[in-house]
Amino acid sequence: MNKFTFVILVYLFYLPTFLSSQIIDLSVVGTRDGSGEIILDENENVSQIIVEVWTEAADCNGNPPSMIDVAIDEDIYTLNGYNVKDPSNSSTPEKIFRDTFNLSPTSVKIANLNGCNAAASMAVYEVINSSAKQSEVAVVETELSGNCINRTLDIQPQDDSRSIEVVSSLHEFKSDAEAKMIVTAGSQTVEAFQSDLVNGSEASRIDVMLTNVPGNVTEIDVEVCDNGGADSFGPGIIFTNYDYAELLPVDLMSWSVKKSDDQVIINWQTSQEVNNDYFEILYSTFDDAGFNTATTVKGNGTKYSLTEYSISLPLMDGRTLYQLVQVDYDGQRQSLGIKAIDHDHHNTGVYPNPATSQIKVQTSLNSEKVVIYDSAGNLVRKTRLNGRTEKMVNVQDLTEGLYMVKFLNADESKKLIVK
Repeated sequence: MNKFTFVILVYLFYLPTFLSSQIIDLSVVGTRDGSGEIILDENENVSQIIVEVWTEAADCNGNPPSMIDVAIDEDIYTLNGYNVKDPSNSSTPEKIFRDTFNLSPTSVKIANLNGCNAAASMAVYEVINSSAKQSEVAVVETELSGNCINRTLDIQPQDDSRSIEVVSSLHEFKSDAEAKMIVTAGSQTVEAFQSDLVNGSEASRIDVMLTNVPGNVTEIDVEVCDNGGADSFGPGIIFTNYDYAELLPVDLMSWSVKKSDDQVIINWQTSQEVNNDYFEILYSTFDDAGFNTATTVKGNGTKYSLTEYSISLPLMDGRTLYQLVQVDYDGQRQSLGIKAIDHDHHNTGVYPNPATSQIKVQTSLNSEKVVIYDSAGNLVRKTRLNGRTEKMVNVQDLTEGLYMVKFLNADESKKLIVK
């Protein structure tokens, strides 16, 4: 190694007391001049932090100091050092500096490196005190140097299945690095890769989410590898979150259904998605016995930031109900709500829409003839109502796509989707 690596980790209730607390977030930032700072949101549930710093002798005049200082909300605190294993160069002295503070800060930054002249990265873990959620941790005091480390985390059994998240920060993580994490719980094995720097140089994080882990599983096997020809780096603390009984797969911020010309515009926003495969938009009209699928929209898997979605569908006459449904990778479905749109223009309508086999054309006006054109303008179907206000029309032989249904005497047109 030829660089000094600096990592700050902040989280709550270390080791034994972790059994009744939960890490809720991890932020990382890169810094090479010792000025790194992470700003934390105020959280009244945070009551204790642990700060960790990773150092290397090469940037400390050949010998890391016995202690360094950090500023927590501008107050200076000292961290004591522990030896670190470096499998690529056992003679190089390195240390991890770590200590625990009963604080709920909004800022953590480097204060005094005590003889070292550089820093690489800083990370902050936030943890809340919760009896409903639990965490387990593994402290890793070694570097990967092109190798892998393995840790087994014990977790508490419970009656029901649950989701388990495994997270690790990556220290001295270079631009040409690729980390790999393999997590096994019971019969499940999930693999994740990370090659992106986060918030600056030489810092990143890696996450794995397992779902429907049986309640009788009491061990999580974790392997983290330097998988991509980079300078050596090492995880500092690997942690799990589990017992997510009340955690929804999708945190829906808002959703709306609005008319725009002959379209229905459906918008929604999520602030967080966990194991989210896709969304399904369903509709129901007055004549429908239940909901039909209008379309699906691919989700983001697991994502902890804002995502905006928008689709448009043909506007249908009468009252139409729209339902937004979220579907996990394991097939679990969650309805996110139902909204209605009313539209009445010359009382013409085509139901259902989208359609697969038959449609009902309906009008209260004197429209004797109804014709259907494909998207290229070719006439594909025509029928007469013969004085009636509605009629069933077979579309089963039409190929999938967009069509235009015209009520000639009423001078009305409706878009039709055939699936």
